[in-house]
Amino acid sequence: MKTTTKYILASIALLALIIACTKEVGLYTEVEFEITEEHEVDGFINNPLTTFLTITPEELLEDLSYSYSYKINSGAGYFQDVAGTTIQEGEKASFNPLSASLDYIPTAIGDHSVTFTASDTFGFTEEITLTYTITNIPVTWTAEGPTDPVLLGSSQSITVTLGNEAAVTGATYQRNYSFSEGSGNLYTAAPESN
Repeated sequence: MKTTTKYILASIALLALIIACTKEVGLYTEVEFEITEEHEVDGFINNPLTTFLTITPEELLEDLSYSYSYKINSGAGYFQDVAGTTIQEGEKASFNPLSASLDYIPTAIGDHSVTFTASDTFGFTEEITLTYTITNIPVTWTAEGPTDPVLLGSSQSITVTLGNEAAVTGATYQRNYSFSEGSGNLYTAAPESN
């Protein structure tokens, strides 16, 4: 009877081994990866700053993809991809296949800090924090007008020229005129331009 029990147990063990070996097993192994970046640190408000992210995996595996999201720790702004599509804060976007070329559009002056979180298909993550320093576009202006006294009831031309000291195109300016002494009327002769 003992030998029969041994044969039955051995047969069950052998059958379990055969089933275990033929059954597909889905193993999730962590493939370590690193996220690196290159970006413009200094820039102007509402002007894009180039930001480039790269994933470097320990090993390339089939069906393994990477995505990223970002969180603004300080400052205010948003990112756009090369097609001009805005990527919202916290929204996941895909690397193509291991890199992403973005523009950061700051909407406030000051020091900005942005943390990117990269994740793979299995949910393993890596983080990197980028900093930006944002200032207003430096403006120069000149005013030319009469140097002699102006007679009451007469008009005189005053020319105001605005420009920026940076190589920034598409900048717009707001102007305000007022009298420091006396009173009168101010008229614009031409539309505002930059």
